[in-house]
Amino acid sequence: GKNLFRVVPGIPGSCERVTVLPGTGATYNCMAADKYGRIFTIEFNSKVLYMYDPSANRLDSLGILPSAPAGDIMFYKGRLMYATIRDGIFEIDLDEPSRSKQFMPTPGYSFFGLLSFPYDCNSNRVYGISLQGGGTGTDLIELDLERKTVLSKFYSLPYGLYDAASSVDNGNTMGVSIDSVEVKTEHCTNNSGADMHFLAFTA
Repeated sequence: GKNLFRVVPGIPGSCERVTVLPGTGATYNCMAADKYGRIFTIEFNSKVLYMYDPSANRLDSLGILPSAPAGDIMFYKGRLMYATIRDGIFEIDLDEPSRSKQFMPTPGYSFFGLLSFPYDCNSNRVYGISLQGGGTGTDLIELDLERKTVLSKFYSLPYGLYDAASSVDNGNTMGVSIDSVEVKTEHCTNNSGADMHFLAFTA
């Protein structure tokens, strides 16, 4: 529908309605937050792109997109992408949404979902979620957004999956976080050399 709720994971009873998105008979089937916490969403019938800032409780209409969303929106390297019904993946022009253009075609696939997944320190892998046979199964299709190509079917699920989310849908990469480094020198002597080696890995 058009009601936006917020919930604190793990705290029963914390669900609260934050805002009601505009439109009569409106359908909002895609949503993503950027690294500043602002939420972008597209109303399916009107193709209007909205931005909601929860910290200011402010909703802005940014403009009308040229193609209707199939069901998902995500950030990739600072660019906002969305899956369309039949025109592949579009890159959204945030300054003038009506000038948004096709980023890449997806021949043979209409993606309901786009999933960005942590791969290494500096990059994410992206998958399209494609329904089979009226929703009885789902194909996860790996995409190469750098070369703008559909790679291959990564996996098939025996049920309908319409969308998924991850910790990097806002375009961030996981990187490495080091809380502290402790150096103990009690076993070092003047003859043992002065080299130190630090190894860090992603989770």
